[in-house]
Amino acid sequence: MQQPTSGLGQVLDLEHFRARVLQDALDQATVSHWLARHAALSASLPRPDDYVGRASADELNAREARIRAALTAIERHVYLLQHTYREPAAEVLEAVRSWE
Repeated sequence: MQQPTSGLGQVLDLEHFRARVLQDALDQATVSHWLARHAALSASLPRPDDYVGRASADELNAREARIRAALTAIERHVYLLQHTYREPAAEVLEAVRSWE
């Protein structure tokens, strides 16, 4: 059977790909992942000294509203993870992360 290749003709390492998919899934199942995403997105909220270029007040307000809506969604996700879900065991996360 022929090895799968990428669009660039490179041979794909399916075992590595499977490990990365599992790593990403487990990582996204942790509160710490979502708190980090929240922090990163919070940093993108507008500040008074931001350069806005030619953006209108409506465009700026719409952008801020989208960011705040995403932050609210993340906060709800974190709440659900904290109150209804048990995080993967530390040993499992450590083992999966060691596959890199």
